[in-house]
Parts: sequence; C-alpha cells; structure tokens
Amino acid sequence: MFERLRAMFGGRAPAPTAATAPDPIPAVAPEAYAAFGEEELLAWLQQRGPDDWHRSACSWNWDQDFAPLLWIIRQPECDAGTAITLFARGEPSYYAQFETMAALEAGAGYMMDTVRFLIEICERWAAGQYQHYGFRPDALPHLTPNSLPWPVPDSLAQAEAHGEELDFSGWTEGYPPEFFERG
Repeated sequence: MFERLRAMFGGRAPAPTAATAPDPIPAVAPEAYAAFGEEELLAWLQQRGPDDWHRSACSWNWDQDFAPLLWIIRQPECDAGTAITLFARGEPSYYAQFETMAALEAGAGYMMDTVRFLIEICERWAAGQYQHYGFRPDALPHLTPNSLPWPVPDSLAQAEAHGEELDFSGWTEGYPPEFFERG
C-alpha cells in the first residue's frame, strides 16, 4: 500500500526548509495520500488518545473529507482546545453574512457540511461535552456573540488560548509521522 508513497519521497516525508516551508508541518503532494485512506487514519486515531487527536486536528487539511474530525469531536475525551481549534479552523465568521439559517441554507451550497460540523461543535460545547481544557488551540474563533445564524456559546465564541502546546513535528495534513516512515 505504501510503495508509491515511499517511491515519491524516498521512504519518508520531505523535510521542510526555511525557504520552502516555514510552517513546521512539511508539505506533501496530495497524490501521496492516495496510498492510505481515511479509514486507516480513523483506525489509527481510535487506538490513540486526545493528544494525538489534537495533533491531527491542528494539522488537518480542510480540503480533505473531514470524517476523522467528526469522529474526534464526538469522543467524550475530546479536549476543549481541540474543539476550539476545529471550530475556528472551520472559519465560522464567514457565515456571519447570513442573517438566518434559511438564508445560510440557500446560499452556502457545498459548505453546508462545514456548517453542520460547526453547529455540532456548538451543540456539544453547550451540552458540556468539552470539559477538559489541556491543549492549547492553534486558532481562536474571535466571534462577536450572536453574530452567526445559529447559537454559539459565548465561551466558545470568545475562547482564549491556554493549555499545553504540543509538538507537531512530522505531522502532515492530519496524518502522523509514522504514516510516512513505515513500510
């Protein structure tokens, strides 16, 4: 399954340089991900814990299907910092241009999957699911209360960053380093 990936990168993900990748997450060609699918990532995540879920969420490429992210936010042990990151990365402020859910549904088109994802985070936040806040979010929503056409808890809309900063070395677009190192 990984022969094509190894051939593309000589057995490992390309190392970033200051000139080509100032971000600590190395760039990998999209076709490299054809070597492994989201099912394999989900199986891997299910064997891990909140720290690796956070790493995956913080390095996720939002051009990918986000079923693994849905799985993460639905876990009782999902960290508040992870939920904040995913909510902010979904760019909720974009949807402030829609005054009602009907207008949003009429105008958002293919983005409704993202909207449903954001709403689910809000509902879970409001229900008290994300009680543990151990990991520092890598993005914050910075929303004005009541600015979206769906209810957003104030503590999520105005979340502040605190918690442990995790090492993301080798994480690439939601995938852990070992996906690129193994044979």
